[in-house]
Amino acid sequence: MPLSANERHRITARISELESRHPVQAVASVVDKSDAYPELPWRAFALGVSLGTLALLLTVGRSLPGLPAGFWLLFPLLAGLALMAGSLIPTVARWFLFQHRAETEARQLAETQFLAHELFATKERCGVLLFISSFERVALLRADRGVTEMVGGAGLRHVGATMQAALLERGAAGAIEAGLEALDVEMQAQAGAARAANEIAEALIEEQGHS
Repeated sequence: MPLSANERHRITARISELESRHPVQAVASVVDKSDAYPELPWRAFALGVSLGTLALLLTVGRSLPGLPAGFWLLFPLLAGLALMAGSLIPTVARWFLFQHRAETEARQLAETQFLAHELFATKERCGVLLFISSFERVALLRADRGVTEMVGGAGLRHVGATMQAALLERGAAGAIEAGLEALDVEMQAQAGAARAANEIAEALIEEQGHS
C-alpha cells in the first residue's frame, strides 16, 4: 500500500530533523516488491494438486456427494488451480515464499538503490538508506562507512531490528519513523560532530517494484 501524503510529510520532516542534529544524510525507500517470484504460483499449484490427490485417496471406497465422476477425477487439478489463483493475493503468496529468499532479494534491491542513488558519494561518507520491502515484510538499514564508524555495528543492528519489529506492527511508515528515532538515539554520542552538508536531494523514494 502506498504511503499517504501525511506519512510522506512526517517522514521527510523527521529526516530533516535528524540531518539538522547529526552528521548524516538519510534517505527512506519503500518498494512494493523486491522480485517477481515467478515460482510462487507454481508452488501453490503443486501443493493444491497434492492436497487434492490426498483428499481423493482418503475418500476411496466411501460414498461421495452426487457429482459427476469426472469432477472427482479432476478434483486435484481444480484444487491446484484454485490455490494457484489464490496465490495472486499477497497474503496467500507469502505462504509460499521462503524467508531466506525474501531477505536476499530485499537486501539486493536495497544495495542496488544505495548505489543507484549514489548514497556512497557524500563527502563525509555519511549516507544512510532506510529500506522497506512491503510484500516481503523486510526492513533493512544500509549505512556508509562514516556512519558505521560513528555508530558501530551493534548500534546499526539495533536500528535495523527496531525497524523490522515496527514494520510488522505499524507498517512501512511506522518502520521508517522508528528507524529514524532509533538512529537519532544511537547518534546522540556524536552530538558534537559537525552537521553534514545536504548533498542528497531525495529524502523519500517510493517504487512499485516487481509485479
